[in-house]
Amino acid sequence: MPLILVSKKNSFDNETESNFGIELPDNCPLTTSWPVNLNSPVASDNSTYSWPSKAHYITALLFSSPRLPFSKVQKKAVLSWAKELGACDVPLLDALNQVQESVQTLVGNPTEKITSCLGNIFYLNDVRKEIAKDYVNSLTHFAMQDYPEDGGKGMSQVFNGEKMLLELPLPPADRVDGEIYFVDELLQDASEDYFVPEHFFLALYMSTSDTADKQLYVLGRAVQQTEDGFISHPTNMQN
Repeated sequence: MPLILVSKKNSFDNETESNFGIELPDNCPLTTSWPVNLNSPVASDNSTYSWPSKAHYITALLFSSPRLPFSKVQKKAVLSWAKELGACDVPLLDALNQVQESVQTLVGNPTEKITSCLGNIFYLNDVRKEIAKDYVNSLTHFAMQDYPEDGGKGMSQVFNGEKMLLELPLPPADRVDGEIYFVDELLQDASEDYFVPEHFFLALYMSTSDTADKQLYVLGRAVQQTEDGFISHPTNMQN
């Protein structure tokens, strides 16, 4: 039987996709009435913190799009195009890079530049730091999925599939009705049979509706009680 019903209270509408962006006030001006001084730190109460102006922010947002990467030449072309059309407060590319460095210093940069012995340059991303940021970010933490998911024959996400369930480290416990249950812990289910959980995972077995909530299941070993003690069966069973 399933351990707990996973709530979708904070989930997204399937028809929409969140960009997890920073929401600026509607009355936030695009330009500033004072000169932008990149040598002075941006005040924390600034509506565009850590960017000195809304123009800097939306330009940095455009150039930082993960699905639309810009080269240095393309960035210069976009800024020149905006300036020729008479846009106000168009930031310089050097100024954008300087602000980007300050933001990375503030929140941390997961990308590390590595130069090989032959002079080749590589960039490595620390996935652990990126995942940690998603968990502490109030905009994204509720969208994180801690457990693998049995999606049947289909596989569309990283948490689908047998490899995620059986070969990678997983959360060692789960909380159900105020009680915390750990893997490799002897438990007794509602039918009074004994069971040792090994892997927690999400699945949707009881309903054919696409809008139904996923339930948390556990994969583990059946345990039999005898006069001499408990006997653990190697065959995996699912509760």
